[in-house]
Amino acid sequence: MSTNKGWIIVGLIVAALIGGIGGFVVGKLTGDEKVGYIDLEKIMTDFPAYKDATSILRGEQVELEMKLQEESKGKTEEEKQKLLAELQEQLVAKDKELAERVEKDLRDAVKKVAADKKITLVSVKNALYFGGVDITDDVLRAGGAKLDDKASKDKK
Repeated sequence: MSTNKGWIIVGLIVAALIGGIGGFVVGKLTGDEKVGYIDLEKIMTDFPAYKDATSILRGEQVELEMKLQEESKGKTEEEKQKLLAELQEQLVAKDKELAERVEKDLRDAVKKVAADKKITLVSVKNALYFGGVDITDDVLRAGGAKLDDKASKDKK
């Protein structure tokens, strides 16, 4: 699986988890609920934990490629394939570890902003047909992003 495809899948999983939480809450709505949403594309572009994880994964990939080139010298094709499989396993494990870390950081930021703004339900932007409060920038800030205030104000 390519790295970008893997991160897209992580994004979809996070969206499903956030949406799943929303689905769970729907059964308990009382009429005083406030709905918020996040723009997952913007989160995947600007969320510091995501950007850090992507950078770490790219570095890990380069390091493992160099290791493959160095350690495969003088080996048979079968030995090279075995080494390649081992290094790919390491990369997949690192990808999974980083994805779990990003998911936790994003979930924590969403929970914090939702609690601060007294939002009962948080969904992803594309899942809402009507209404809701965009909390994307607040979630990015809660996750440590430094945003241009002008761009945030223009959006409102």
